Amino acid sequence: MLKGFDKVAIDLALRSDEITLVLFNDLNHAVFTTTLRIGVDHAAFEKWIYRTYNVPEYKEFQAPEIFGNFMPESQLKGFAIPIFNVDNSKTEKLNILSPEYADFLNIDQVFQGNLFNHSHYQEDGKHGTLQELGISSKLQNFFTLGVDFFVSPKDANDLEFADFLLFDKNAVLVIESKYVQSVKPTRKHAAIAKAIKQLERAEEAIMNGATNMKDAGLQDRLAKTDVVVKVCLLNDRLNLDERYRETLLSHFEKYQIPIFTSLVTFSDFLTALKLKNPEALSHNVMSNLITLYEKFMDGEREFPLLHRFSVEGLSIQDLNELGKSRVK
Repeated sequence: MLKGFDKVAIDLALRSDEITLVLFNDLNHAVFTTTLRIGVDHAAFEKWIYRTYNVPEYKEFQAPEIFGNFMPESQLKGFAIPIFNVDNSKTEKLNILSPEYADFLNIDQVFQGNLFNHSHYQEDGKHGTLQELGISSKLQNFFTLGVDFFVSPKDANDLEFADFLLFDKNAVLVIESKYVQSVKPTRKHAAIAKAIKQLERAEEAIMNGATNMKDAGLQDRLAKTDVVVKVCLLNDRLNLDERYRETLLSHFEKYQIPIFTSLVTFSDFLTALKLKNPEALSHNVMSNLITLYEKFMDGEREFPLLHRFSVEGLSIQDLNELGKSRVK
């Protein structure tokens, strides 16, 4: 579907012995670059190409049910090119200087000055802060900071009320971000349970008129709010499979459980709605999430998980064409 991609893929599979790997952060800054060797079995590639045209199970491959954008690779889905990895964890990283980082200084303990260095986020416990930077940078493409979008708002005691707040008239979207690196089920559950309780406390404070925010304008906005939608944003590696969703339903009441989605899925969701109708973005985000949650509460959905969605039947190509026409 991408013009010229087939040539690039064939060059990679048949004519290359190394790749340049570039790591970008969510502000599209190239924060690290390295060269890695690759190993390609040319004969195996030729056999795989043959199978995709001649073997039914390869030709008619159908993707199974997947969570978000995660899908394990397989020979049926594609041809694997081994990459010989190198440990760069101790390699000195660049300091990226940019005035853009000044916008993110209101996230606790993120930056010392207007710079970014990836090595600051490689230790355990720092990945969540990096994810918050990613969320903040993405949301600022859609909403206005300090107007309908608030990052790490504080109460009068200087304690964080929530990770993010998004407003649409009398409704607010309360967002908690959780990044779980460990594959241990206990670590995953502890992080998600904490997010559920944090969101529940925020909802109760808003609905009971018990907020006391440091920002007087935000306090006034919350005082006029009577609709609360709770969302837990997770890193894409985290898979809320059916078994774990059942675990959550057995540990919490339905009203306690927020909408779950991944950072990439949520970003895709916002992008699609903005391309469809930019003037009604906030309303459409809120109304779609409220509808999803109502279906869960009414028993029409088994779990409030946003991982597949459509925008009035429009394909990705249709939405892209809408975006192009507006740019013109």
